[in-house]
Formats: sequence, structure tokens, C-alpha cells
Amino acid sequence: MELYEIKNGLDKAHLLIDEYRKSAQIDEKLREIEGLSYQTMQDDFWDDPTKAKKIYDELNDMKKIKILIAVLLSLCLAFAVTGCSGDNLKDSVINGFNDMLQHFSKYALTDEKDLQGDKTKGEDTYTGSYTADYEDFNDKEYIFGGTALERDKGSELTVTYELTVDSGTAKLYWLDKGEEKMIADTSKNGTYSVTLDEGDNYLTLEGNDFCGSLQVVVE
Repeated sequence: MELYEIKNGLDKAHLLIDEYRKSAQIDEKLREIEGLSYQTMQDDFWDDPTKAKKIYDELNDMKKIKILIAVLLSLCLAFAVTGCSGDNLKDSVINGFNDMLQHFSKYALTDEKDLQGDKTKGEDTYTGSYTADYEDFNDKEYIFGGTALERDKGSELTVTYELTVDSGTAKLYWLDKGEEKMIADTSKNGTYSVTLDEGDNYLTLEGNDFCGSLQVVVE
């Protein structure tokens, strides 16, 4: 391979790195890591052990993003110096990076042991069914979803739900790269269509002194 070919490959790799850093919101996630790390250094951090553990668990999950960045860089450089060019380079990096994103996405979902209800998995982390009863619930559940440039099974999903709010407040929404797209915030049932964008996509239930129930199917 000629030197100019390697240079051209590296230039294209650099552009791809910039593109995918934005798509996966990597810079935002790194800032979150910094913020969580700062909290752990405060003198009163362990005054609330439950909150402290939750922050530590979140921080450990977020640190996996650093591994993702290293993998992304390695993929781009490897394909650049082994002769991939043009669409071949981009397709190779997309496939490799997308696989890594989907692997890491499961860490953002609420662990099944911490969910209030029973979850049945579908064909991937984006689909399945969930039934839960809540009593004085004050938290968020990330029930289904993931982080990928392109979902293997397509970008269209349908959410069929029944939310019952007996007391307190609750909202069921689709979290799209940090934006809350409301599905229901009162007792309600129906369907909601989702077109996935690249990056973070999560079906989320958030409650404040919430007593009630949720039944939902995503397919």
C-alpha cells in the first residue's frame, strides 16, 4: 500500500470518528462520567449509602463508554491501514461500531432484578412485554431500548400499553437521545408508534410516589 493511500484512509477514519462521536453522544456521556466522579469525591457522599451505591453503579456502567471509544478508534485505524476505502471503509466501521454499541446498550437498561415487575424479552433489547405493580415508587425504569446507529431488526416499533395511576404521578415516555417523548402521564391505554433514530432510545417509566400499574408490549 502506498503512503498516500494510508494518509487518505486515516483522513476518512478521522471524519468517521467525529461523525460517530456525535451520533452516539459520546462527549455527553464523558461529561456525565466527570460529573458522577465529582460527586463521589464529596465529603458527604456516603451520608446516604443507598444513593451512593446507585451513583457508583451508574458510574461503573458509564465507564464502559471509554472502552467503546477505544474500540471505535481501533476499528477506524485498522480499516484505514488495511486498504479499505470509500464506502468499504465506512460500511466496515459502521458494522463493527454498531455491534459494539448494541452490546453496550444493555447496560443502560434497568437490571431485571431491580424492575418492579416481570419482563419477557423479545427478539432484542428493544422489544418484549412487561407487567408491573407499583407502590410509592420514586424512580425511573428503563424497560426496553438500546443504543445503536442502526437496529438490526428495523427502525419501526409499536408500543401497546395500559397505564393506571391510582395515586402520585407517573409518566411513560420514549427517551430519544435525552428528549422525553410523552406516551402517557395519566391513566390511559393505547398504542404509540416509534421510529428509531441513531443513538439512545429507551422506553421509560418515571414515578413520584406512584401507586398503580403498567402493562406494555413493544414489538
